[in-house]
Amino acid sequence: MKKYNLYKILGIVILFTVIISYFVPGTTISYGSVSKDTIIPVTIADTFFNGLTSLSVFMSTIVYLLSVGLFYAILGKTEKYDEYITCVARKFARRKSLYIVLTVFVLGLMSALTGNMYAALFALPFFISVIRKLGYGKAASIAATVGATIIGSASSLYTYYSNQMLNLTVTDNLLYKIVLLLVLLLALIAFILVFNKRPEKVDLGKEKCSNVLTLKIVMIVLLVLVVLGFVPWTQYFGFDGFTRFLEFMQSKDIKGVSIFNALVGSEIAAFGTFELYHFALVLVVASVFIAIMYKVKVNTFIAAVGSGLRKSIPYIVILLVANIVFINLYTSGVYYTFVTAFSEKMNLFTGSVISSVTSLFYPDYTYATQFALSGISYTTKTTGFEASIAIIFQAIYSLVLLVSPTSILVFFGLRYTDVSYKDWIKYIWKFFVIVFLVSLVILSIATKGFGLFAIIGTILVIALVILALLDHNKKLIKEVKEETKKETKKSNK
Repeated sequence: MKKYNLYKILGIVILFTVIISYFVPGTTISYGSVSKDTIIPVTIADTFFNGLTSLSVFMSTIVYLLSVGLFYAILGKTEKYDEYITCVARKFARRKSLYIVLTVFVLGLMSALTGNMYAALFALPFFISVIRKLGYGKAASIAATVGATIIGSASSLYTYYSNQMLNLTVTDNLLYKIVLLLVLLLALIAFILVFNKRPEKVDLGKEKCSNVLTLKIVMIVLLVLVVLGFVPWTQYFGFDGFTRFLEFMQSKDIKGVSIFNALVGSEIAAFGTFELYHFALVLVVASVFIAIMYKVKVNTFIAAVGSGLRKSIPYIVILLVANIVFINLYTSGVYYTFVTAFSEKMNLFTGSVISSVTSLFYPDYTYATQFALSGISYTTKTTGFEASIAIIFQAIYSLVLLVSPTSILVFFGLRYTDVSYKDWIKYIWKFFVIVFLVSLVILSIATKGFGLFAIIGTILVIALVILALLDHNKKLIKEVKEETKKETKKSNK
């Protein structure tokens, strides 16, 4: 059955990590020393316990997913959510392309600015629903939302572990990151609007929207809070006003007890320092507010809580199972064996290989960055590699997530829209090949200047785009002929 397709893919990858651990010697890195060990097999029992490790390590993400499930369950109980989606779609009925452009840029820029692919995850179901309402296909809706988020991550302006471990600042590679971001986002928009089928004609009705203002305000406020909460203001601009304001609020006390902490909580984070569990609390508060504003009964609210939590389970399972892959490879030492085999001389080729393979087996960006960069730092003999490997790793790693068999965010989108992994690859592979080559050209210019590789790569990209346009033109002509035949048959009848 299609609904089990994603779990089968993840199961196959997990089985691969188990099998390979019996044949490839492991490598461990401890306190800067690298030692190649003997075979460290990962058994079925180990895989089970690694699942428990995944559960404990990613608990904050699980809480966030549960809060997203609760949020949409409450929206459903208001009986206004579907009407709100229709209202938004109706406003863009004659400007469908504009909505795609806005969606791609909003989600792409949010991911790039926050450096967190999951920060705006709560809004993806909404954007997908509107895009589908406008008549676009399921795969196109995933590309415009999940794809934009991943591309934003590929050119994120600040990534904590990269900057911390490699001693870099926001200004390192800034120009090339901005260029990469704009080029990739524009390429995604062109792919959706030019190379996809035309959106279907849909009847959105003409009824006026009523009583959806609250939902509109809540959604806008939440998107603003994502930016305020997750954008690292101190690292970007040296602005610590939000932190100082929180400290000021917490400093007011009565007999040594902070009034703010007693009433609001001591775990509240300042804007610019949010983690996923902080925003999970925001979503819970928003859910309660919506329930009150739309007079959702207590019993209905409780039922919605149960429904939302149940609907979150498949996404939690995807998260946990996908990360078993990386825990298996890490505990067996196979991953570091691979990294050390390529990291002695760091350049665009070796960096891209390490980044690509890491993306296939290390689906969590935080841990992928931490382990990959530590492995490279301890084993490479190349000096002054830090700035180049930082941009290479984040760009190539994130782009490969578009097709990776362990890509958590893509699998979330596939699960939500009921699209198989096979169908997704058939849809996205041409776009992936082109943007991968485009990224290599930009990265080559960023690290080595406009040399021979950049020239050849540019020519190859132009050739591939022309071939894609010609192929798409043939398909359009074929579709027009088929439609003409159908209309002729109807008129003859």
